Amino acid sequence: ECYRAVLKKFPYTIRVLKSAGETSMVLEEFDQALNYFNQFLNMHPNVPTLQSSKGICLAALKRYEEAVQCCEKAIAINPKLVDPWFTKGVACKELGLLEEALTSFDQLLNLDPTHTTAMEKKGDILESMNNIEEALKSFEGSILHKPKNISLRIKKCQLLFELDRFEEIESVTEEIFTIQPSEPRALVEQEFALKALKKEEFSREDLQSARKNAAERR
Repeated sequence: ECYRAVLKKFPYTIRVLKSAGETSMVLEEFDQALNYFNQFLNMHPNVPTLQSSKGICLAALKRYEEAVQCCEKAIAINPKLVDPWFTKGVACKELGLLEEALTSFDQLLNLDPTHTTAMEKKGDILESMNNIEEALKSFEGSILHKPKNISLRIKKCQLLFELDRFEEIESVTEEIFTIQPSEPRALVEQEFALKALKKEEFSREDLQSARKNAAERR
């Protein structure tokens, strides 16, 4: 309300427009934030951080094509900014442009090799494309930076399962038990890996059901 009062009296106050937009984003009032950023960019269109922030708002509002356009404007002005590459990757994924999304996340990771969320988003896309080996590498990269994240190690077990690398699952689950003893999801991965090694019969539905039940018990 304070920002709106100032803008009503001084409608072209640039700093207030920027601050008001950023505050609205934090409050997840994305329509309002978009309004402030549009006013700012109408006067100063070549500010890449504001183009990027506008793209984030558009993506949050599921206006993905517009989000991509905004991010590309920001990147054209300053290709070293991380945020527009990330938002473009997310928006492209939602639009089904998976190769373009992967390129965006790769560009981001060239700028910030420690960006674990980008690694995980990339891994999810690669998995959906059935490129399991490369998906595994992405999640392993994230684990290096978040070694106590159990969910990432569970994902690693699941990808190893798809690759029939059952013996490796045993060591990953043991690592999980040092962080969280008797973690139910790890117990499931361990159990079915042992079944696979022993050539015991089980269905994919059995495995998925067990994973779902374990996730609910965590």
